[in-house]
Amino acid sequence: MNKKIFVIVVTFNGMPWITKCFNSLINSSIPLQILVVDNASDDETCQYIKQNFLNIELIETGSNLGFGKANNIGLKKALEKKADYVFLLNQDAWVEQYCVEKLIHYSESNLNFSLLSPYHLNYDGKGTEFYFEQYILQYYTKNYNNPPVAAYETSFVHAAAWLLPKDTIRKVGGFDPLFKHTGEDNDYVQRLQFKKLKAGILTDAYVYHKGTNAGLINPRENFIQFLNADLLRLKNPNATLVGAFWLLYRKTFPSFMGYIFSRKIVYEFSYYIFLFVLKNNFQIISSRQQQTKENAYL
Repeated sequence: MNKKIFVIVVTFNGMPWITKCFNSLINSSIPLQILVVDNASDDETCQYIKQNFLNIELIETGSNLGFGKANNIGLKKALEKKADYVFLLNQDAWVEQYCVEKLIHYSESNLNFSLLSPYHLNYDGKGTEFYFEQYILQYYTKNYNNPPVAAYETSFVHAAAWLLPKDTIRKVGGFDPLFKHTGEDNDYVQRLQFKKLKAGILTDAYVYHKGTNAGLINPRENFIQFLNADLLRLKNPNATLVGAFWLLYRKTFPSFMGYIFSRKIVYEFSYYIFLFVLKNNFQIISSRQQQTKENAYL
C-alpha cells in the first residue's frame, strides 16, 4: 500500500495507556507514522516517549490546549508532510493489528464515506464499549444490523478513532477551538454533513477504548455538556446567525435574570451559558464565518 498514513495521538498524563496504544500502532499490519501532541503532561509521559519510542515524533505544546486545538497541530504537520490519510486515536485506546489497513482499504473502494470509524470494543475486548453501544449504535446509526452490512452510515461517532482522508480534511478542516473540552467532534460531524459528506462505522475493524462520558451518566454535574449543546446550535450552518442567537438568548436571558435576583441553582447553568456566549459573541461569529471554508481552523 503506497500511502502515507499518519496517526495523531493527543496525550495528557497518558502513562496508564500509552505503551499499549503505541505498541498496537507499531505492530499495525501497514506502516504508520505516529505523531504525538502532548498537552503539557505533568507525569512522565514525554520523558517515557523520548526514551522508549524513538521513532515517534513528539510535539510538546507547553500548555493544555484541549483535544481539538492539539489535534489541529498534528493535522497541520501531517498535511505538510503530504499525508494521504490521518488516523486520530485517543491515548486511552488501542487498535487490533489490521484495523487501520481495513479502514484504508474500505475508504479506497467506497468513496461515499468521508470519515470512517472502527467498531468500538471495551478496553479489554470483552464487549462493546458502553457509550458506543448505548448511544452511537442506538441513536445515531440507522438500521444497525438490519440488514448486516460491512459499514453503516451514522449521523455521529465520537472522535476516539477516526480515519480522515486528506480530501476530507481539506473540505472540512480541523476542529473548532471554541470547544475546549468535548463537543469538538459533534461540531466536526455537523460541518461534515453540511458539506454533504457522510460518516461511517466499519464493523470488521476494531478499536479498544477505555473512555467514559460522565456527563451522559449524570448531565447535571457536567456544565460543559450543556454549553457545548448551545454552541452547536449557534454554529449550525443551516441556521441563520440572527435566528440562532435570538433563540439562545430568548432561552437563557430569563434564567440569567432569575439567577441574579434569586440565586436559585435551577438557573445557574443558563446564567453561565448566557455570560459565556455574551463574552464570546465575536469569536462565535468569526467561527461561523470560518466553518464553511476549506481547511477551516487550520
